Amino acid sequence: MNDDNVRHLWSDAELDEALDALHPHVRTDPAELDRARATLLRAASAETGQAHTAPPAKKRSGTWRWIAVAAAVVVVTGGVVVAREIVEQPATVAPAATATADVRPGPGQYTHVTNTYTDIEWVADRSAFAVQQKVEFWIPADRSDMWMRKWTRDGDPVVLTGQTYDKASLPGPDSTTQIAAGGDFRTPFPYPGGWDTDVPGGWYRPTPAFVENLPTDSAALLKDVTSASSPPQRFVDGATEVLPPMQSYPGLFQQAAGATTTAKTPLAPTPGSAVATYAGPGDIQMRLLTVLASGLAPRPVRAAIIDLLRSQATTWKVEGDTDTYLVSYGNHQLVIDVDNSTSQLLSARDVTNQNFYGIHPGETLSTAKFSFEITSEFGS
Repeated sequence: MNDDNVRHLWSDAELDEALDALHPHVRTDPAELDRARATLLRAASAETGQAHTAPPAKKRSGTWRWIAVAAAVVVVTGGVVVAREIVEQPATVAPAATATADVRPGPGQYTHVTNTYTDIEWVADRSAFAVQQKVEFWIPADRSDMWMRKWTRDGDPVVLTGQTYDKASLPGPDSTTQIAAGGDFRTPFPYPGGWDTDVPGGWYRPTPAFVENLPTDSAALLKDVTSASSPPQRFVDGATEVLPPMQSYPGLFQQAAGATTTAKTPLAPTPGSAVATYAGPGDIQMRLLTVLASGLAPRPVRAAIIDLLRSQATTWKVEGDTDTYLVSYGNHQLVIDVDNSTSQLLSARDVTNQNFYGIHPGETLSTAKFSFEITSEFGS
């Protein structure tokens, strides 16, 4: 036996003395002290009970080894004792989100998913405009009940390249609403890609049954998403176009669509310009974001998806509760914002790194902003 496997159990009196010595000028509530003592002792007991399952730790000299302080520290603030658990952090980065309790709709309520996005529309193969659109879904608590989806095109188109007067050729404001039991929409929908029943339920068309069976462990989820089938050929064929992050239930990174939209004729690569094949987001990110944006995934699944997105990011940063992940694809970048406090997708945008058919480097090609709320209203 040595100092490394000896645990010193503190008595109530010793705990009181330690607290008094730590903050002699602060008076504490005896009830709060009792709760803090209980938390400390639970932490110490848990640390002792789990010791046999942990890998052998490096030896540390001195009798202070266990005073990682029974895996807890007592912070006294304004006379209130707060027990705060401490974990010795490994070399890897902590998970991006904690899979805690989630807010789900109750009877008679709906998950209202809103995706406000810009889509690129070409006119006469010479002018490109960012057109603001919105798609909304009302998903019932009982997924077999009636769903609603609504598409709206509004806002003033913004010219990205070409002639401003071509704006007159773009379609005007419009809106379409559809209702279907179990979300099984069968009729055409203006939202790019609409609902395509040829695509089976899965990563490219997440259904309640598919999402329900997704693993919540990041390693298992990575294995699942990497072993998934390739996207339908029509989406592969569209890889020569800009594939912006326009995902929402039923997901899919879509191509622009509209009466005046013309597929841009590929140009021969020139120094400093984009190559003819404009690579879209990778399959893994496409699949993960489609599920994350669907409004169907419970928080443990969303947290696992966010961990995977961060692990694949070229760079990432944290500002408050918002994490931003940047994934580079050569001539463009996918920028993803997530709310770490709720494990929800906030936005995604596609930014070009190079000159692309007259669109300058640094320009945002497309954006998608998401919101998720619980409501008793069916549609609006």
